[in-house]
Amino acid sequence: MSSEVNFTNLLKVLVCLILLDLLKYTCMVKIIQLKVSKIKYSGDSIGDDIRVEIEVLGKFLCIDKRIKQGTTAKINKEIGRFETDRKSFKATISIAVIEKDLLFNDVGKTNGSVKIHTITTKPQQFTFETQIRETRSISGKFWGKRKGIFEITLEAKVLDRIMYVSLEQGEGGWTNVIPDKNKNIEIALPAYLKVRLE
Repeated sequence: MSSEVNFTNLLKVLVCLILLDLLKYTCMVKIIQLKVSKIKYSGDSIGDDIRVEIEVLGKFLCIDKRIKQGTTAKINKEIGRFETDRKSFKATISIAVIEKDLLFNDVGKTNGSVKIHTITTKPQQFTFETQIRETRSISGKFWGKRKGIFEITLEAKVLDRIMYVSLEQGEGGWTNVIPDKNKNIEIALPAYLKVRLE
């Protein structure tokens, strides 16, 4: 009889530990929002019709923008959102910068990685540099000495997957939110409501 009681107690303890572990997982899941913050164009002028292509973990962003040499363009476009339950999140980044021309494009590419610490809530920035050498061709002969340098700055924000609507940030116990998918509507949420971010 005592061995059955011990086994039952042991089983209860194991179930409690598993439930606590699951609870810890759901509370600690973070969302990482990764976006392109800005693009800086320095070096020689090779043209201003620029395309930047970025790929991170199967998410792809293409930016077409006119950028003059010697300037920095604010972009603020999201590449994607990623989930993790780890203290840090690491991802490989592939970036191609293309200066578009009528006859042929000049292209520069770079690969790198980011390591995002999920404990901090402060935005984290990562800068990648790629160079494009302007090339010209007549009768199969190539030349060109100008070199444009592009710095692409990515910004990562870490958000809790599950949040509660704050009483302090709202008005009269309600907080108005605007959904990403439909910016034309506003939804009022009551304080202390549990919200799951997507």
